[in-house]
Amino acid sequence: MVDLPPVPGRIVGLPRDERGYPVPAENAWVRGKPQLALQDFRRSGALWAAARCAICGLALGNDGPYRLFSDDEVAPTLKVGACTRLDGPGHRECMLFSGAACPFFVSPASRRSQDHYEVSKGTKRGTRASLIGFERVLLAVEQEPPHRVSFNYQGVVENLSFELGKDLTPQLSTGEPPTGVASIRMYWKTEPEIKRAWNRTLEQARRQGIATHPGR
Repeated sequence: MVDLPPVPGRIVGLPRDERGYPVPAENAWVRGKPQLALQDFRRSGALWAAARCAICGLALGNDGPYRLFSDDEVAPTLKVGACTRLDGPGHRECMLFSGAACPFFVSPASRRSQDHYEVSKGTKRGTRASLIGFERVLLAVEQEPPHRVSFNYQGVVENLSFELGKDLTPQLSTGEPPTGVASIRMYWKTEPEIKRAWNRTLEQARRQGIATHPGR
């Protein structure tokens, strides 16, 4: 089994893959098996529309929004203090853990194991990566099926640059899993489950006016 950094309480209850990695709430499941290198825009959109963390699926509260950035993504984001991404935000604590544990972020030599949205398989992480916090994130949903989503991150509040994933481990602590209402997790392992959740999210977008934009 993989040797993990300290696992935060919010992440302890997540399902694991066959190697022992916790499977984020935003990641796809195919025929009952988790896909750690494949994020699902429906899960990402449903999570953020409900103010949930993309990693643990629990309520975001005041510990976010944050996202991890590879080397070539950092400078353009910091220059304008904003960016548009296809993956959703999460807790600072959960993103710290992801940076310390995710095979793509642990080393400058790491490469994408498969295509990741607009990033091709084999792309290097780069010399340094960053955990960046923002003031707000806006969700946009394409008008036409399959209603893909994008996230407009605005107002940089923190930039934590790191070379190796293990550089983040001093900031991690195991803690206790949340209890009560705080422990209610949004998570879907099957296609029928995520279809129902995504349809509810689209209906919410229509009722509440979540931003939409034409498909590309």
